[in-house]
Amino acid sequence: MWSKCLIHLRAALNIVQPDVREPIYVTADFTFFGCMVIYSAISIATIVTFNIRLDYKELFVDAFANISHIIVTSLVCNVTEMIKLCYKHYESMLEHAFMKNYADQYTISIIKNVKASYLEVTFATDRLVSVFGLTVALLYLRTIVAVVYCLVVIATGDSTPRLRLYSMLLVHSVLPIVISLCCDSAAKASEDLTDKCFELDVRTYTNGFVESEMESLKELLVTQKPNLTADGFFTTNRPTLLSAVSAAATYFIVFLQFWQAGIQNVN
Repeated sequence: MWSKCLIHLRAALNIVQPDVREPIYVTADFTFFGCMVIYSAISIATIVTFNIRLDYKELFVDAFANISHIIVTSLVCNVTEMIKLCYKHYESMLEHAFMKNYADQYTISIIKNVKASYLEVTFATDRLVSVFGLTVALLYLRTIVAVVYCLVVIATGDSTPRLRLYSMLLVHSVLPIVISLCCDSAAKASEDLTDKCFELDVRTYTNGFVESEMESLKELLVTQKPNLTADGFFTTNRPTLLSAVSAAATYFIVFLQFWQAGIQNVN
């Protein structure tokens, strides 16, 4: 599936810019995806139970989990950046064609190329979600669990080293932020492309086919918007970050209430 995502992106780039040479990252499909899910599950279990007392075992598990999520974040951000660049390139192509007032047939060919390339990018987006969607969802879940755990340990005065807690907070907070910002920027580029298409004036062309192709492109942009989600659970954008922070704060407050109530009962 991952290789198909790259194939669709390459096809999209070749349609609108045949001589482009973007870096492509090739990875084993199911092995890579399976490892990401396993590492996420191990990391969540480690943070929740935290019964491993030997430092080297803790570091070993954390290193695998963190490295896997860093790799996932890097791949997702690279692909979403390529998707965003494609959208920006479509916008530039259409704006340039209408500003220069090219011949009707040339403008029609540009619009058709944009449509074909946009469909390839849409297929690539779907492949990206199918490969990494569940892993991203687990990453967000792991982040909430880690943040709540660190806050609870700090609040209860546990003997866990503070440096470890702060590093855990940093690593677990940065990766979801980066993924959300990259996916959000790609979605914003798609919205800008749609707005630009509705702003362009096709009345300068006497050929009715230009207007027909432009209407077809507008319909495509409205109906086939990029669906960057965490395997359908939620959309990876900035509001999701606020929701994750709110969830972590809620769980932390609830725990503190139970903890304080328990102390009062003991006393």
